[in-house]
Amino acid sequence: MRNIFIPPHPPVRRPTMSTNESQFNTCPSIYNTLRIEQEITIYDSTLRDGEQMPGISFTPAQKIEIAQALDRIHVPQIEAGFPVISRQERDTVKAISSLGLDAEILTLSRINHQDIDAVIECDVDMILLFVATSDLHLKYKLRTDYETVKERSIDAIEYAKDHGFKVSFSSEDSTRTPPDRLTDL
Repeated sequence: MRNIFIPPHPPVRRPTMSTNESQFNTCPSIYNTLRIEQEITIYDSTLRDGEQMPGISFTPAQKIEIAQALDRIHVPQIEAGFPVISRQERDTVKAISSLGLDAEILTLSRINHQDIDAVIECDVDMILLFVATSDLHLKYKLRTDYETVKERSIDAIEYAKDHGFKVSFSSEDSTRTPPDRLTDL
């Protein structure tokens, strides 16, 4: 067997930045205008987001097994699914939420009552509301304007809270959304 010499890579030169800046943020001043909590909670989205890879589809039993494994390693929050997509998804999310895990069980929902009603059936701890906010998505995906999305977002948050949920709200396509719109929401 021959020894092969592989020269080391030259050191990566990273830009100098303050502790509030990221090399991936093209507008570092935005970071300083946001109020960011010091405590960060990590949640796992494998049960929902993991199925977005082509050819991947978990059975209800596999989702339950994954949720239990995540709980055993003390993941504090588990995103169990997107209940509005099917009766089977709702039943699986409800089964996970009834396991008595230490982790909080979360589900994804668009900002409409039909989605939130599907979540209500699942008896979860928290709802993750999301909506597209960039001009591109408003025009071509939602075919509406920002003010309508803002009103619908407020309505959805209030509706979810009225049903006893902790609510997390996020914008889709945030990098193309004007910063003042993000802070307004």
